[in-house]
Amino acid sequence: MSVVEKEIGNVDVSGVSGVEGVEKNKELPKKNKIGIFVGEKDIRQDWEIHSVLPIYRNNEIFSYNFSLPISEICKLMDIETLQYMPEIQRGKKTSTSGIDSPLINTTKIREIVEHIKKNEFFGGTLNWVIIDKYLEKENAKFEFDNDSNTILANLPIFLTDGMHRTAAAKIINELWNKIKRNKEGMIDPEKYEFPISLIICSMDDAKRMFAESTKNAKISKVRSEFLDIGSWKNYITTELIKKSELKNKIETYSSSIKSTNNIVSFSILSTQIDNQFKPKTKIESQEIASYLIEFMDNLVYIFSYSMGDMDISERKIMRERDYSLELLFWHGYISVAKALYKDENWKEKLRKLKQPIKIGEFTGKLLDKNNPLWNYVKNGAGRLVNGSPQQSFIRKVFSTFVTDENAFNELVKETLEKQKVG
Repeated sequence: MSVVEKEIGNVDVSGVSGVEGVEKNKELPKKNKIGIFVGEKDIRQDWEIHSVLPIYRNNEIFSYNFSLPISEICKLMDIETLQYMPEIQRGKKTSTSGIDSPLINTTKIREIVEHIKKNEFFGGTLNWVIIDKYLEKENAKFEFDNDSNTILANLPIFLTDGMHRTAAAKIINELWNKIKRNKEGMIDPEKYEFPISLIICSMDDAKRMFAESTKNAKISKVRSEFLDIGSWKNYITTELIKKSELKNKIETYSSSIKSTNNIVSFSILSTQIDNQFKPKTKIESQEIASYLIEFMDNLVYIFSYSMGDMDISERKIMRERDYSLELLFWHGYISVAKALYKDENWKEKLRKLKQPIKIGEFTGKLLDKNNPLWNYVKNGAGRLVNGSPQQSFIRKVFSTFVTDENAFNELVKETLEKQKVG
């Protein structure tokens, strides 16, 4: 990396070129403890890397290999050129103050730090990617000079493998900077290098890279399913993440959503889409995805009081209000989507979900926690039971409620009679 002395606020960015346009002493945004930007941010910050070895496949450059000292890797994080994109990683966690952090194992990081300090760390190459869509943006730059073996670019870089090593490197760098004297025996971050492989690829290929690199590592079943973009159900669900009002509201690394600001999990969406729509071909999956994007937009609008944009503390309050954010009831939402698929009046019928109903002495909304219908899906302690009979019952309640009033009334009558007998 070229050696150019500049400052951004209190962050030293020597080694990073092209920062002349950044205002000095500008207050930096609040970051997570690791200091890496979590998400996907387009930048136009020049950076330069020297001594690059290109690896060729079929007469084309497949990857760019080089090494960087810890200090330079940390500078790329400081100016938010090196980023952590949850979609091609294990996922993220969000604090109560709204700060996103990589989903990582702190014990593993501490172990790596200790091995580095003892000069006993033999970890492999860090894998970085540039997503090809950024090359198409205005003023995008990525140049490789074969004569000088130099890369000059202004695009964001994303980690696909090596977040734990990168977090450990950050700690080593901070330890060095905190100690002003007696640094004998410490690891100098300017003299300790990591091998790096940089690849330009699509978002889908980046997901495959991460999945490949973690084949023998422990990642959640939900995360593994999210990274499996080869199935039609996951293609449709990924389209919802990208293009619908569910964007940034789908949990992709855990089956639970209660401690997050999300409203549904990837696993329940993809599973129910597969069970109820049974997509078999690309054309069919594209048609279903297009419909479900609009369906979810309308669903979020109908339940905007609980599914709309809000912070995590507000969402927590909404979870207690009714069952609209209960994962179990997504069996019902998807059953409604299937029942109304290719119905010309589906939007009007979908709006029935927010209409008041009267069942015996109860008057309120369908998803009200006091609705006597839901006693069928509760145990003796009043807690919801997520079993096959309960899931099937919820699907039947939702689908008949919006499509067949007589069938719904018959279901209500039958359910209440069973409760009396019980």
